[in-house]
Amino acid sequence: MADLLDQPLRELIDDLDRLEALVCLVRALRAFGSVDTPPVGKGGEFETAARDLRDSIRGLNADLPVLSGTLVLYLAGRFEHFVRASFQGICDGMAAKCQTFQQLPERMRDNLRLLTAEVSLSPAKYGFDPVQARGFLVTFADKVRASDGVGSINSACLAITQNNMAPGVLSDLYKRIGIGGLWADLSKQASLKTYFEVDKDAYAEREAKAQLEELMSTRNQIAHPSGSPSFPDPDKVSQYIGFVRVLAQNLTAVSKVHLVAFKVTASGEEGGP
Repeated sequence: MADLLDQPLRELIDDLDRLEALVCLVRALRAFGSVDTPPVGKGGEFETAARDLRDSIRGLNADLPVLSGTLVLYLAGRFEHFVRASFQGICDGMAAKCQTFQQLPERMRDNLRLLTAEVSLSPAKYGFDPVQARGFLVTFADKVRASDGVGSINSACLAITQNNMAPGVLSDLYKRIGIGGLWADLSKQASLKTYFEVDKDAYAEREAKAQLEELMSTRNQIAHPSGSPSFPDPDKVSQYIGFVRVLAQNLTAVSKVHLVAFKVTASGEEGGP
């Protein structure tokens, strides 16, 4: 069951490593573009290619920040994908502990009804096709009638959002399954405090929310520019990558705690984190 949460994190970390390598490449290109041209020697084909590359970089020097901006777009989108995959993991993990639909947390049951209906009415709006939407309705009906194990649920419906994964959107997502105070839980994590070099929960929460808000705002400004867009430099992109790395690790840790803590009550009527 732990792999429901570990796998999304592993995949994200792999992609963050690739992004960091690409940031290093952008830095190397900028540095190479500023290298003075040595006297023509006997480097042959390699020397000619190196000179051509250096000249191309110099010609595109003003446009190199666009590469950094593209990396930010991918980073923000990749983080949102991770959040949804991780959230679906905890949803499916909680459902796997239940024998009947009524044993799911009340908020989870209510939102499954509401959001399954929402997706069935407008599947394309949320990236689904009509066949998938009909499947969600069938699955929901089956889970309501389940008496010997709920199994997987329409966690993809529970994970739909219409906005970028800003701090409020992230916390509201987890409230759908009865998990409140997500940012308070995250701010207690030592690695998040260490990352921001603070020693109080309130400071860690404030800094983490501000950084995530900045990342999403930067993403929107690049994706939907008004006037002349401003692109972050490679160092800023690297900072965003480091932040997403530590936030994702802590979100996974907090999710694991809630999943382990979720118990079906002896009465069999209700469960909750």
